[in-house]
Amino acid sequence: MSFYTALPEPVTEMQQGDLLTDLPFGHFPLTGVKVQLSSGEITTCDLISNRQTIEFITAKVEFGWGMVLSQTCDIQLDSKTGFARRPILVARVRPIKALVAAFNDNSSKSARDSVDKLATAGKSPTLLYLPAHQNENVDFPRSGAYLLDVQRFYGDELFPLLKQVRLRISDAALQALQERCAYCFGRFAAPDGLYYSEEEKRKESGI
Repeated sequence: MSFYTALPEPVTEMQQGDLLTDLPFGHFPLTGVKVQLSSGEITTCDLISNRQTIEFITAKVEFGWGMVLSQTCDIQLDSKTGFARRPILVARVRPIKALVAAFNDNSSKSARDSVDKLATAGKSPTLLYLPAHQNENVDFPRSGAYLLDVQRFYGDELFPLLKQVRLRISDAALQALQERCAYCFGRFAAPDGLYYSEEEKRKESGI
């Protein structure tokens, strides 16, 4: 059973689980951040208390691999707008040893043991392990998609993103991703009646 499947040529649609290369992932602190104010002044400030006059923020950007988390049906081309139907959510992908310091692949046995520790949602609820893969166009190392480190791209950026698709996962791997997403984002159940109004709570309890 293979984790990856062949990509069509050309790639005209994006699917959940697609792996894209050279994507920007940005982040910045809330305090001590370099900004440009509406007056044109460049200064360092606290974003919480001084946000009214801020026009531009200096953010740190790192480029790397990403995995599409959005459902396939949500990111297909809308013929009315010419864009994806909804924003495209992408999880950051990094080499597995950068995410799991204890990952050991010095031998086949140690590699299997390390992979087994990440194999199920219960063992690794926020991280999807991605096997290495090589072909004439890609040299992809053992990696992991960290589901809590995400970047959102607007629907009108669908076509630039399509150009960055390099790998597509198999149906079995897609099912594993979907199970991991369901487990990761649905780990904590809401208490019964949490969203009811007071009147709805009384009706529910028969009062």
